Parts: sequence; structure tokens; C-alpha cells
Amino acid sequence: MLTEIEIIKTAKDYIKELSQKWETELTIAEEHSIQKQYGVIFYFNSKKFIEDKIENVRLIGCSHF
Repeated sequence: MLTEIEIIKTAKDYIKELSQKWETELTIAEEHSIQKQYGVIFYFNSKKFIEDKIENVRLIGCSHF
């Protein structure tokens, strides 16, 4: 079983990969992460939306993984 640190690192690596693929800086909305017995549910979106709450840079369809 993965430790919490390994899970977070894997999630951040995944988001970094998507950022490069989509050519948009993405980040995890850590305040919306949900701990479950079977793992952690992460929500992500554009970094500008997460940090600055600017609606017009919000990515539609991005949610949990």
C-alpha cells in the first residue's frame, strides 16, 4: 500500500504531465481533497482559477481523480 506522501507525489506528477499535454498550468485544489479508506480523491483545475478564483480561466470538465 502507498503512503500518503507517495499518493500526493503521484497525484502531483500526474497533474504535471497533464499540464504539459494540455499546455495549461494545472494544480490540485488541496482544500477539496477527500480522504477515504481506499485512498484520496483529488480535484484539480487551472492554477489561475485555484489561486485567484478567476471564473473565465476555469477549466470545464476537470474534477476529481
